[in-house]
Amino acid sequence: MGTSKRPGRPWAAARGSCTEINDLVHILRGWLDASNVSVTRLHRLLTPEHFGGDVPAMWRLREQLNGVGLTWELAEAVADVCFPYESGQHASDRLEVIRPLWEAAGTAPTAAVPHAAYDLVEAQKGTIAALEDLNRVRQAFEISEQARVQALQVATVLFALLGQAQAQVAQLTRQLDAIRASAHPEPVEVRTTSGRLERARKQTEDLRLQLARAEAERDKAQQVADLAARQIIDLEEELRELRREVKDDGPPSGSTEVVLPAPADAADDVALDQVDAALRKARDVLDREHEAVQEAAEDIGWWDETDTRIAGRVVPGRTGERIIPGETVGDEVPGAGEGLSRTTPDNPRTGEDVAAGDFPPATFPLGDVLVGALDQIEAIGTSGSAGLPTGFKDLDILTGGLHPGQLIVLAGATSMGKSILAQDILRSVSIGQGLPSVLFTLEESRNDVVMRLLSAECRVALHRMRSGTMDDEDWTRLARRMEDVSAAPLYIQDGATPSFRELCEHARQLHARNGIRLIVVDAMHLLANDLRPLDPHAEENTEIALGLKLLASELEVPVIAVSQLTPTHESRTPTMPTLADLHASGSLENHADLVVLLYREDAYVRDTPRAGEADLIIAKHRQGPTGVVTVLFQGHYSRFVDFS
Repeated sequence: MGTSKRPGRPWAAARGSCTEINDLVHILRGWLDASNVSVTRLHRLLTPEHFGGDVPAMWRLREQLNGVGLTWELAEAVADVCFPYESGQHASDRLEVIRPLWEAAGTAPTAAVPHAAYDLVEAQKGTIAALEDLNRVRQAFEISEQARVQALQVATVLFALLGQAQAQVAQLTRQLDAIRASAHPEPVEVRTTSGRLERARKQTEDLRLQLARAEAERDKAQQVADLAARQIIDLEEELRELRREVKDDGPPSGSTEVVLPAPADAADDVALDQVDAALRKARDVLDREHEAVQEAAEDIGWWDETDTRIAGRVVPGRTGERIIPGETVGDEVPGAGEGLSRTTPDNPRTGEDVAAGDFPPATFPLGDVLVGALDQIEAIGTSGSAGLPTGFKDLDILTGGLHPGQLIVLAGATSMGKSILAQDILRSVSIGQGLPSVLFTLEESRNDVVMRLLSAECRVALHRMRSGTMDDEDWTRLARRMEDVSAAPLYIQDGATPSFRELCEHARQLHARNGIRLIVVDAMHLLANDLRPLDPHAEENTEIALGLKLLASELEVPVIAVSQLTPTHESRTPTMPTLADLHASGSLENHADLVVLLYREDAYVRDTPRAGEADLIIAKHRQGPTGVVTVLFQGHYSRFVDFS
């Protein structure tokens, strides 16, 4: 077992300190072979939670799978990765089978027979492998450094062009207003200027997206380069331990300079053409460097500073494809028209839509708010996100996080995991970021909620907590995270809130007293509207949806409303839901800024190859593109995690 052909390198002979460790190594390798998981893919799927700290470097992971420095945490992690869809009991039974080997290795090991020639050969193999890894990591460092410089150059030019484009919008707006205000406006001149204004507005939005993307690519390349530099130090130390001299080939040869057109002054077709050319050039450069950095990141097992893995697949309209962060979803994408709209029709009216003299009192000229808007864009590029992180990297890339004043509708069919997903976001905000949040739950008791949170955060199977069958390892995991969990500013109010009026009042009090940054209502369809009882029930939901939107705007916090889907989609083929399946869909769709539909194919297809995967369908996004983010569902831990 553990010697069959598999993806990646062939297995080397086990080199554990005793026979029991070598036997355990063969079992773990057998699991990886049976699941068709290479060491590289295993490294991508591991998370810091598996180890209670940092994930081992790739070269260290290979050593552990050869029996050198093997830990029980790695054995559990291999079982978790290879058999993610097993029930908690089956996973526990599988580990119980191999636990005696681990315990015997620690208490009564059987010495492995050493052989001098074998040790020499293995040392030589280790040296060759370390040199190969060192060359690979050095190449990743050079690629990421070059990409960082290129992304920085692109961001600098895009920032200048953005200011130019916004100035063009302001100039064309004034020009169009002057033409319309004249005694006899020329229709041709009005159409020409209107077309230029619309084109300039679209260019401004595209420049914002590409600037944010360039900033994100720069930061990612920097982090990949930093990790590669640390790995180079580790590998050189390993080679020194093997008493082999490592020769440096010298610094990288230098990057290709990115030259983009300089900003133009005139707001005419020539200036607009120059912006289009600059955008095309920026996309080409960012596309090329993104692919190079992505390969380098995968080679060295990179994740970001918040311990979030290089996450799942972001799919515009269907599962199985990736979109580039910050890029809009075009109509040509297959499946984009099947229930997922490219943009949303209910955005606020812009200046051209409002007749002269019909402006509301609190309007400002573009020039007065331009500096503040550019500062906000720069801050977003620096931090990587404008809103609260959800804990799912690709969802944050697509949405920019959860923004103040947003109403986010999280909907799914019965038993799909809506409450679990909402609580995952709460964990990210309060436990991960230390920000105050509140959960109003009308379906579960507060004790049930706490058990789910502990199961997800501590990686203790929920059924073991409920049945009282936790072992010493479970209690250790619980104790390890208990301090952080208990200190989290997360407030829970269960079924004691029967009406919408009381919920709003409690939310205002918590916001004033504790500075609440996120409100979650689970579930919206169970709330009773005591402000203005209406009939039928759909009209009542309209009032509640509008009330939650107003509450989000009043308190300047995002509000997540968990909602039930109607069962109509379950009779269709495929069963993937759309906006039309929302409970009282008209009101929710109109008032929501973001609609996320939760869908798991394995809930409908028993033997699907996508078992354990879940789709977060961004069916409506008022401020950006729609799409699908794929995550993993770990039901025995009551949580969703990033797909890698």
